[in-house]
Amino acid sequence: MSTMRCREEKQGIDPELKRRIEDHPCYSEKAHHRYARIHLPVAPRCNIQCNYCNRKYDCQNESRPGVTSAVLAPEEALERVEEVSRVMPNLSVVGIAGPGDPLANPDETFRTFELLRDRFPDMKRCMSTNGLMLIEHADRIHELGIDHVTVTLNAVDPEIGARIYSHVILDGQRHFGREGASVLLERQLLGLRMLRERAILTKVNIVMVPGVNDDHIPVIARRVNDLGAFIINVIGLIPTPNTPFADLRGPTPSERKRVQDQCEGFIRQMRWCRQCRSDAIGLLGHDLSSSMFESGPVFGEGCRMKKDIISSKAASPDLAKGPGRIYVAVSTMGDEEVNSPFPGTGEVLIYEATRDHIMFLEARDPSRFTYGDGSDNMLKDVQAVIASDLDEEAKDMLAGLGIDAVACSGPIRSAVARYARGKGIDPPEDDVAGPI
Repeated sequence: MSTMRCREEKQGIDPELKRRIEDHPCYSEKAHHRYARIHLPVAPRCNIQCNYCNRKYDCQNESRPGVTSAVLAPEEALERVEEVSRVMPNLSVVGIAGPGDPLANPDETFRTFELLRDRFPDMKRCMSTNGLMLIEHADRIHELGIDHVTVTLNAVDPEIGARIYSHVILDGQRHFGREGASVLLERQLLGLRMLRERAILTKVNIVMVPGVNDDHIPVIARRVNDLGAFIINVIGLIPTPNTPFADLRGPTPSERKRVQDQCEGFIRQMRWCRQCRSDAIGLLGHDLSSSMFESGPVFGEGCRMKKDIISSKAASPDLAKGPGRIYVAVSTMGDEEVNSPFPGTGEVLIYEATRDHIMFLEARDPSRFTYGDGSDNMLKDVQAVIASDLDEEAKDMLAGLGIDAVACSGPIRSAVARYARGKGIDPPEDDVAGPI
């Protein structure tokens, strides 16, 4: 996000807009450590086939879109929300994101939302879709008070779209190649316009596939911004076995950051996405679905994928160090505070500090921390680790990598700013890249 745009938001974001996003963890960085969400897997069928998607696999150890351990009937979904809300008072959002496409399952999807509207009228209702059927259902979405809709849109050029989508099914007919991509794109763009006309907040997910659409993403971002999207989420490809993209790689952190930075001047970026399961429960990054509800996988074969999924999501750290910028890892349990030891059970969040901003970049899996020589260590590209406490073995390992170990507590951004100033970088007191 440009400095000018950030200052405008800090000085006076519209109060109504602020109210609509302040407790939605996918629309506000500030909310994602405070408010929980629940995804209800009531929509198994899909009407497009993406070259990166294989929904027949499932494992409780996986965390990626299209995965669930059971498909629920609408009444079962309501019961699940009732159970979770009793033990999770910070539950603010209920959403439907699959495991297929909600609008390819309109009866189940809208019945679920009807039940939720009647039982939990004050809870935010949210949906994620590929956008193919938005035109037919925009009015129903509005009538049911579904106030936040995510649309996955991976190309605004049919030639590029033809490389990402195997086929599109509309009115019982399969459309392949460029034709299928054109059909999908035309309906996605019109659907986004219809959502804007109904004052529905829209997030656009873009799956970044290196060598396929990575250079095209800024074009997508400008187009969807013109159509009224509130925020975009550039998510990395997760190569999945038995798909056409199984042998491709996901983007590295610096590749993804480069694209996000290119887009940030004209549309907000969601940098804190965890690529959630279709049955996710709890805070982003702390999915409790497997511990709260034990169900066997409905698609089978999943556990053999655990190693593949973890390795594909865990791109080697490669943030480019340079004069005037540093990268810091922070161990936290949430609330925007340094409040977790390292190693510990909290999240490890990566921040960039320059003279212009302190910016959250991404979360990393703490299970990838090793005490080895650092050749594949998840922290090898940061200058410091900030935590409430660090054990001696961790300090020794970090010292061997030339990484500072800082033990402190308090607000994350203040801690990062203090460290940066000690290294000769003076971020602004009024952090213009702070969360909304």
